[in-house]
Amino acid sequence: YDIGLGIPAEPLFRSAEMTYDGHDWHIADLHSTNGTLVNDIDVDEVILRDGDLITIGLMDLQFREN
Repeated sequence: YDIGLGIPAEPLFRSAEMTYDGHDWHIADLHSTNGTLVNDIDVDEVILRDGDLITIGLMDLQFREN
């Protein structure tokens, strides 16, 4: 998914991938060099919850469901 950051999304997609299974949003690390953190915890894959802080490289994002 293009998450509309106003910057090229391609580098993010090489680091992590967000998917929606019809009920929950998931984020998965794609074996990136620095990993993907959710709420300061290194994750391989996790279900996202409203307000989660996602760190990909030097970028911090806050996940909002609505």
